[in-house]
Amino acid sequence: MKIRIIYIDGSTTDCKISIGDRYAWEKKHNKSVSDFEKNPALGDILWMAHRALGREESNLAPLDVWINQVDDFDIVDSDPKS
Repeated sequence: MKIRIIYIDGSTTDCKISIGDRYAWEKKHNKSVSDFEKNPALGDILWMAHRALGREESNLAPLDVWINQVDDFDIVDSDPKS
């Protein structure tokens, strides 16, 4: 799965959700990742994107700060095997 984050300033960034991100989501939320894939909530999508971006950006703001910079998102690749 790839998620495109659209920031308030108009810039965008794509992040690839890894197996590690899915595993971390399961541990944090005590749910199966299949629950996420069937009915993803806004907070879950943004949590996954933030975690994925954190692997690439060492100075990424904490989730509660970062989320206020996000205007929208698109799921650009929903194949769970990608």
